[in-house]
Amino acid sequence: THGVSREEWLRKLDSADLFESDIHNVVLNYLAVQGFQGAAEAFAAEAQLQPEVPLDSVGRRAAIRQSVLAGDVQEAISILQALDGTILLSFPEVHFRLRQQQLCKIIADGEVERAIEFARQVVLPFVDENPTMLPQLEHAMGLLAFREASSSVFGETLSVAAREELADEVDEAILRFYDVQ
Repeated sequence: THGVSREEWLRKLDSADLFESDIHNVVLNYLAVQGFQGAAEAFAAEAQLQPEVPLDSVGRRAAIRQSVLAGDVQEAISILQALDGTILLSFPEVHFRLRQQQLCKIIADGEVERAIEFARQVVLPFVDENPTMLPQLEHAMGLLAFREASSSVFGETLSVAAREELADEVDEAILRFYDVQ
């Protein structure tokens, strides 16, 4: 790899024009992305900044994450819709993954008939729009073949790690929606 020497980097840093407002915006962005809503609100007020992202989304992102991790996907979707009804429309793959996780939970709860109806009415339309999602739907439906879904070969879809991954995907979608880096 080709790197920049420390001296060259310091020389370039000295010649760069840094404005206090740029630094303030970087700090505010950091606080918002990392989920520090109270600190972000206080800092924005103190620095007299107009944040690019609604700061109430910071707290809602945390609530969405907690809902996904707890397996309450419907609550996460409700909070997302309240935050901005177009987020899930803008990221249909994330919306599909939420619904897929919801389907997996219904299957794990042993509600076979409800799961089939949910798959048909709620999840399948995503596959109709994007056939590349079919393997993911088939993977979820594979849970139906096992009495104990969580200990089956498809059981990883019910794991905490799978919910953490989904929570990260949802959070990333929200940040991309608001164009936060």
